Amino acid sequence: MGYIPHHALKNLQNYKYHGVDRSLLSNYVLTPYWNWLVTLWPTWVAPNMITLTGLSLVLINFATLLYYDPTHVAEKGGAGPPHWAAGLFMYQSLDAIDGKQARRTGMAGPLGEMFDHGHLYLGHFSGPVEGILLIVLIYILTGIYGPSFWDQKILTVTRLEDVEAIASRIPNIPLNVAFMIFGACGVALNIITSYINVYTSHRASGQALFKPLLYLLPFPASAIAQVLWMNHPKFSNSDILHSQVFVPFLCAWGLLFAHQVGRIILAHVASQPFPWWDNMFIWSVLGAIDANLPFLIGRPPLIQNSPENTAKFVYLTLVVTFLSYAHFVVAVINDITNYLGIACLTVRKRDARGIWRRAGPSSEKKI
Repeated sequence: MGYIPHHALKNLQNYKYHGVDRSLLSNYVLTPYWNWLVTLWPTWVAPNMITLTGLSLVLINFATLLYYDPTHVAEKGGAGPPHWAAGLFMYQSLDAIDGKQARRTGMAGPLGEMFDHGHLYLGHFSGPVEGILLIVLIYILTGIYGPSFWDQKILTVTRLEDVEAIASRIPNIPLNVAFMIFGACGVALNIITSYINVYTSHRASGQALFKPLLYLLPFPASAIAQVLWMNHPKFSNSDILHSQVFVPFLCAWGLLFAHQVGRIILAHVASQPFPWWDNMFIWSVLGAIDANLPFLIGRPPLIQNSPENTAKFVYLTLVVTFLSYAHFVVAVINDITNYLGIACLTVRKRDARGIWRRAGPSSEKKI
């Protein structure tokens, strides 16, 4: 089954990437480094292959996490593998240069947008730039001082607990809690600045000003379903949150999120209606309803009636979400490459006679 309707395929040829990057760190510090880094890659390397290489570094990081901490409890006092920081930093670097490589090789287009998960607007502080670098710093500090470092109080670490003007106004919370609050504030700031950008654009073109806010609804709705799913037998003693199935649960949630975001980006590049509903939501809703049957109708869950059955259902969900997302990726790649006559992982295009030839460099001067 194709994910792009036949009548929408022609919209792929009209797609042009329009992104905004207001990050000072990206524009004035990282961009010169990225411009140098992309020159190290031969022009016969496909931009999507660079993206895939970056993804593999994240998967290697994750694999070492499972090896280092198979019970997912982060033993206090231990030092984490230091290469997590290097792997994540290189992932960011490769993610930043794949578009530059696409322009060098003449392979820029909607397929790269799907691979590159669509950064259309980056504010002064964004997840893909400052957010990732902050996590890199967290990895470095954890590798040096161990996980227990983050249990320390923020005012104690910063030596501000004796400053009355500060200590009387700011609670001395643990560093891990402080970073969670900082991250939440960063997400809120990104949403606000992104909406201001959309608001300005829609106002200039005479489009609806507040309708874009509705497009955010699938994300909190999905998150609420996942949180409710963990609410059995109660949130403070969850069969998922406080067990070894928590990481598989997060993986399934991540795949569900990736499927959701992928369909949104696909709708954007193919000029299709916004996908309000994703069939994969059914699993989250089913898990949430089943886990909360004691609160809804006063009877035990039908499926997750024991920790063992909960684990089985979580692993089944992981398999289903993986297969669904894999099918989505393969189907979309086939649709786009077949229609546009481009290769996915090599620098080739099909000419008018159907013969595959190496693509030439883009006429764009910007790296």
